[in-house]
Amino acid sequence: MVLLQRIAILLAVGTYAYAQSDDTEFACSWTECDQECGGGQKICNREPKKPYKISCHMQECEQEDTCGKADVVFVLDSSGSLGGKNWWRTKQFAIDVTKGLKISETESRVGMVAFSNTPTITFSLGEYNDHASVEDAIWAVPWIAKSTNTKDALYAASDVFNTTGRPGVKHIIVLVTDGISNKGKEQTIPAAEEVQAEGIEIFSIGIGRVDADEVTGIASEKKDEHRFLIESFTNLTAITSSIAETTCEAANRTECDEWGPWGEECVLDDPDINCGPGQYVRTRECRFYLFEGAVPTVRLDLEGKPCDGPECPTTTPAPTTPPSTPPTTPPSTPPSTTEGTCDCDLGDVKESILMCAQLLQDLADGGGQ
Repeated sequence: MVLLQRIAILLAVGTYAYAQSDDTEFACSWTECDQECGGGQKICNREPKKPYKISCHMQECEQEDTCGKADVVFVLDSSGSLGGKNWWRTKQFAIDVTKGLKISETESRVGMVAFSNTPTITFSLGEYNDHASVEDAIWAVPWIAKSTNTKDALYAASDVFNTTGRPGVKHIIVLVTDGISNKGKEQTIPAAEEVQAEGIEIFSIGIGRVDADEVTGIASEKKDEHRFLIESFTNLTAITSSIAETTCEAANRTECDEWGPWGEECVLDDPDINCGPGQYVRTRECRFYLFEGAVPTVRLDLEGKPCDGPECPTTTPAPTTPPSTPPTTPPSTPPSTTEGTCDCDLGDVKESILMCAQLLQDLADGGGQ
């Protein structure tokens, strides 16, 4: 038992040291991808070392104009076992998949969770609404390089949908991991099932020596359409277009009824004050399918348009009373003396005191003029 513990400690220290050295060794500024689509390269110049290259913009150049609307959250494993180079590859894969989607405030929107020992919501849905800003945001996320906590990462993605997701579009998670959960492992698949029960569709991608059962358990039904197992990070480029296409197909598995009539009541933006601006609201039911014939997730979609509620009463400010001026007291006149006056120079206190003292002494001696 002691030997096993020592081995575990050595492995942990070695992984941490590898992660730190790898991150330092390959820290550099990157060139832009030399192609907009169809496959290009980014180069990391590391003089005097040999430049390092990764593939980029692997999405198809010709894309069908049939991609539906969706809210998509990428959940990316940023644990120490990846290494700095593979973290860049993972981020580039997420970027390339978004290139295959229609990104805008009214079309598809993207969020991201990076996870290691704990998850980090790096940006929420609707925070970036064009391809360029989404690419910059993903590429800027640092490598965490610690353990693997997939369970909490899935819950964090659920929180993103609950706080910034739209009720009338498909909610999709794209999970990429290279390892086996080593924090809360037994709760990982139950956590995925809880998230799916909220109507969130999960695509699960496992790379290298992963726990295939865990990756499969995380994926939505039908498993063969939602789970991907590949040998290495360089193989991510081979599935970029297929992930983008299946994400579009998932977005299209949505049915929404016609909008109902506008409500007659102006729903106030701030009901606590019972006045001011508000919205007329109308609703419709939307159904989201994992596959043809599946029992759908049903959500109520809402739409609003501005209206004016009761006018808020204007408050007249209370009249201001000017501050009272204290009565002025005339300066006291020192008593006159027939013997002399103490006409001191107050501009120099020390000198005045000395002068006054001398004058008083003269008066006492009967020498005043």
